[in-house]
Amino acid sequence: MWNFKGFRDANRILHEFTLADLPFINSDDYLSLFYIVAKDFKKYEPIFEHLMSMIMCYILDIAKMDVEITSILKKRPILKPDEQLENIQALEHYLQMEGM
Repeated sequence: MWNFKGFRDANRILHEFTLADLPFINSDDYLSLFYIVAKDFKKYEPIFEHLMSMIMCYILDIAKMDVEITSILKKRPILKPDEQLENIQALEHYLQMEGM
């Protein structure tokens, strides 16, 4: 019933989508759809609340991912050498001999 057409990506390819596609579209498409609906509010009034709730959920999910990414990036990495300890000590000795 509610079919929309919009240009996507840098190639500007015309795509057709429905409200069922909302969970799978990217942020640019959400904004495009919002502007389509906002321009002709009377025509799309029945779906406006649904669209707004989907946009809010999308923003919340992105914010949660940002928090998770930030917490991971704040952790100090733990490096475990693949080499055995004797090989590392031999390398350190070699570097000292070379004056590095």
